[in-house]
Amino acid sequence: MTALCALVACGSTSGEDDADAESAGVIGDCDILVGGHCVSGEVHDVCGLDTGYDGDVMCLLEPDAEDGFQMHIGPDEYTEAGMEPWLLEPGEEGTRCTYVTTPNETRKFYRESIVHQRPVSHHLTPFIIDAIPSGYTGGWATCATEFGFSTMPGGTRAIGSLPGTQKVRTVQPTGGVAPPEYADVGWSVSGNSAVQIEMHFVNVTDKPLLREAWINIYYADRSDVKQQVAQVAAYGSVYLTTAPGAHDVNVNQVTIAGDMKVMSLYGHYHAHTTRFSIWRERAGERKLVYEDFDWFDPSTFAYNSVVENPEPDRELLLPGASTGILELQNDDVLYWECEVVNDSDVYLPYANEAYTAEMCNVFGDGIGGARFGDQLGGGGFSRGRAIPIEDYEG
Repeated sequence: MTALCALVACGSTSGEDDADAESAGVIGDCDILVGGHCVSGEVHDVCGLDTGYDGDVMCLLEPDAEDGFQMHIGPDEYTEAGMEPWLLEPGEEGTRCTYVTTPNETRKFYRESIVHQRPVSHHLTPFIIDAIPSGYTGGWATCATEFGFSTMPGGTRAIGSLPGTQKVRTVQPTGGVAPPEYADVGWSVSGNSAVQIEMHFVNVTDKPLLREAWINIYYADRSDVKQQVAQVAAYGSVYLTTAPGAHDVNVNQVTIAGDMKVMSLYGHYHAHTTRFSIWRERAGERKLVYEDFDWFDPSTFAYNSVVENPEPDRELLLPGASTGILELQNDDVLYWECEVVNDSDVYLPYANEAYTAEMCNVFGDGIGGARFGDQLGGGGFSRGRAIPIEDYEG
């Protein structure tokens, strides 16, 4: 059993256990709730914390140095003074960054990782950057990059990524299942990499929350990683703003240059989006490959020969996805849309705030050298357009 499988429920990929592998590979079955977030599979209380804040059970033990490493974001000690800088008060929302240097002295390869967060987090995004910002001494700081791009002229650049999550738990391979066609697939991290870790927490509870996360990476032999994972990243239009009272469908598309096998997909969106759908369009024909309805606990779906994904149901608001290996080919179009119901009295721009702004972004993992259309000159951005619901033909 691998180090990862000792912590989570992992499926088998052969013989009489195939059914277990399929069910383990589908993210969405809820075994327990942590701060309202669904957690699939077993969660073990391995640390025995008793901080008085939600999510103690999500703590992860650090791997042995020869097996991997941990990046911990949170207090060094669980005293009142030690936890105070990491608290988020009721009604508050914040996106802040911390910076760490990975402890591996040489390039390491990995195929397994696990990310845990306390609730209520909207996302955790670690970028490998060219350098930790000058003057950083620890704790929270302004984010030097957003979406991988520098937020200041001549500032820090993102040059890679590490495992993140928009749930309280995410594991790689997706769902703990390693399908045979991706048996030699993995990631790598250079020695002593500088990392920016962006955390977006939202406190809609009536008590303070402790902002904390654990990222465990488990090493693999170099000989076992023959293909490296590429990121799927396509961003909805940064220009769209939804007016108060509007009910719009924001439609987006990018053209694919090159080929890719998509290993997993998920939508990133906010509280006023009621539906997130993704299609692959080839030669004028569209295939629905992903649909989700819960911004707070969004689904991640895997595409391989082992997992059988559920069919989506719009009437019952049940998430789902296509089943099997998902390929993107040169000149395919990735088409996606967000249905936004703005029942607030403010305009909703493209921004990080969960309740007063919106996003409509596609993320995931894949194998291959595909690039996503470059309409805005900065990577896979869509110009997008908003269709009023009365004019939407679906």
